[in-house]
Amino acid sequence: MRSRGDRRYTRPILIPSEGVAPQRFSQVGFESGKDSFSEEWLQRLLFEQPDILPIEQIESAFSEVAPVCRELPTPAGPIDLVLVTETGLPVLVETKLWRNPEARRDAIVQILDYAKEVSGWTAEQFDEAVKRARRDNRTSFDALSDRFDEPDEPTYYDGLARSLSDGRFLLLIVGDGIRDGVENIAHFLQAQVGLRFAFGLVELGVYRVPAVSGALMIQPYVLAKTVEIERAVVRREHTDIEISEPQADSDLRDTSRRIRPQAITEDSFFEALARVDAALPGRLRHFFQACENDLGLKVTVSRASLILHWFDDTFGKVNFGTFFPDGTLRTNYICSSAEDAGDIHIGEEYLETLATLCDGATVRRKSKGKERKPWTWKIVRNGRDPMMAPFLDHADEWLELIETTMSRFRKIAGAG
Repeated sequence: MRSRGDRRYTRPILIPSEGVAPQRFSQVGFESGKDSFSEEWLQRLLFEQPDILPIEQIESAFSEVAPVCRELPTPAGPIDLVLVTETGLPVLVETKLWRNPEARRDAIVQILDYAKEVSGWTAEQFDEAVKRARRDNRTSFDALSDRFDEPDEPTYYDGLARSLSDGRFLLLIVGDGIRDGVENIAHFLQAQVGLRFAFGLVELGVYRVPAVSGALMIQPYVLAKTVEIERAVVRREHTDIEISEPQADSDLRDTSRRIRPQAITEDSFFEALARVDAALPGRLRHFFQACENDLGLKVTVSRASLILHWFDDTFGKVNFGTFFPDGTLRTNYICSSAEDAGDIHIGEEYLETLATLCDGATVRRKSKGKERKPWTWKIVRNGRDPMMAPFLDHADEWLELIETTMSRFRKIAGAG
């Protein structure tokens, strides 16, 4: 674990313009009741603005996170804040205001307890706990979709299941002034055993911005972080923590490299597709070319797929199909775009008509209780994403359907 020996840094200074006297930022005291800068306020701030957390500086594999919930229930107590990456890596955050000596020890004890409890869960158990915490019946993937553009659901849940099973987390303790006692405990743990999970201590300085009413400047400061992520077994017996030495396993020496997602390129996509069916790359390229030249669509390379997008000035981005290197096709999101445009039936009719091009395909409409989830509505065959080949057998009909659907979108805006 690395730490900073001297973390005494001065307040920022604002220089409004040349010739104007500089103004020092005024630091906010978290313990000031009149300002309401409490632990609850800190949790809410980090949930609403997760980019404040300097995760990239601690462990880049966990960067780009979405806030999932606050107060996630576990047998060891509620976790203050939970975030996830698109690839299913969880970030567990414990917020602490350092008002008493016990807080220094308890922060480490609590977050290790949480890691131990959550590492025994399945992805389904994780989502059930998320729903209880959120109280709106939304899953962790729902929360992820609020922040990221078209995350891949199977990739996320596969990664989440592996992370929970293997105990791969980023554990963060975030406070207003982490004392040496906590930092020394962290050093002690690192000296005992390498942690499978990444670990970071973060201090937040909060300042009022001069001459801007109500504005705050947040200054995150990484006090200490793990250098390597290795395997450890952590057990809690009453008030004692027992940590077992990691087993010798060369495959686990660099888990940060193993869990870092590898984004596809267009070339690697088609190479993988050729292994499924040697004829598929040529057929799909021909279809994409027609979509681009005749309809003005664009093929976007995402982390794990190619997406057929229509970019419109009025409706923004509309997804006409997501293509995966295993030969499957996913058709969700278009109903959500149609609903946002003012007529969800446009998306439904696109899916219903497209499904007729593949024998045995149907449209699945998911919901949670009374809540519709149109962004999940898609074509399935035998309960799974269908193969793209049957649809490419009817490429001309598919192109005509896309053109008709685009015209219906434009008609809503009075442009067609």
